[in-house]
Order: sequence, then C-alpha cells, then structure tokens
Amino acid sequence: MNLHNHTYEVEDGEYDLRGTLSRFPEAKLGPDLNWLTRAGIDPVEFIHRYEKSIIFLHLRDARKDGRWVESVGEGDTDFAAIAGALREVGFEGVASIELAWESDFEPTRPLRESLKMSREHIRQTMGW
Repeated sequence: MNLHNHTYEVEDGEYDLRGTLSRFPEAKLGPDLNWLTRAGIDPVEFIHRYEKSIIFLHLRDARKDGRWVESVGEGDTDFAAIAGALREVGFEGVASIELAWESDFEPTRPLRESLKMSREHIRQTMGW
C-alpha cells in the first residue's frame, strides 16, 4: 500500500501529507510527480526528502503552463533530473506512465502511439 497524492495533499507546505505521515509514519509513498509540480513542489526535492518511503511513481508530463501534453517527453518536466534524484536515493520501486488530458484536448495520433512514445522517452531518460 502507498499514499498517492494530488495537489491538495501537498499544498500549504505538504500539510495534509505531513499530517498523515505523523499518524502513519510507516506509510509508503506513490507520488504523482505532475501533481507535485502543479502544487508548487519540486519533484527532485520531494524525492530527496522522502527517499526510501517512495515505492511507486506516477509519471506524467505537462508544459510550464500546467497543461498536460499528449505524450511523456513533449512537455517541460525534467525527467533527467528526476532520474538522477531517483538514482541518488537508490529508488527500487516501480512506476507507471499516466496520460491524461484536459477536457478540450484533441488527440493528434492514436493513444497506442502516444503510449509507445512515452515509454521510449522514459527508457531514454531514466534508463528503465
């Protein structure tokens, strides 16, 4: 079991997350790195702060304006820096690629192609 976050759990200095962890310190984390970014949390700093508690990751990409992109690798998320932080803390968990879009999104290619492109980007930048 792991705690998955959206913005509200980590806003206001990670208030909700810290409260949960104070009551359940053995909890493991499965952060959604994009929701961290949307809440103003640097994913690299978060990885260093929670190190061994992280056992799962959601990988999604967005532009600087917060809008999700069609495939991981087409946005502004610094996956190379994230990969470096994960290596530094000895991350041995698993990750999933999550593609999600705003309601006005119109795809330019089949979903299967976007998933393949996303997977290849993660292979290249993170070595998985």
